[in-house]
Amino acid sequence: MSYSFSTYSGGTILFDYAACLQCETKACIPACNPRGSGSILELRDGTPVLKISAEAARKGQCSECLACEEACRIDGKGALRIELPIPALNTALEDMAAKGLRPVYWEG
Repeated sequence: MSYSFSTYSGGTILFDYAACLQCETKACIPACNPRGSGSILELRDGTPVLKISAEAARKGQCSECLACEEACRIDGKGALRIELPIPALNTALEDMAAKGLRPVYWEG
């Protein structure tokens, strides 16, 4: 069981509701505070959902700040994942590899 919504950059915010239901803190909700305007998430039936329309989130109300994902990872159950497109990343990594460099997280 999962829930997701799209963001301005074409990214996706994904929730694993099976894990969310086991979470006592729901840390993602208070962590979500784009531009100090208040959370765009709310608790409904024990799981986080958008408090705004999916269209509003896609048009930029979700600032893609990653705070909800980090709060979930640190204080929750790791049930939230943010996937954001980074078009130039692969090219940058290939350029680094050609120079004999590699980022510390590199697994390739």
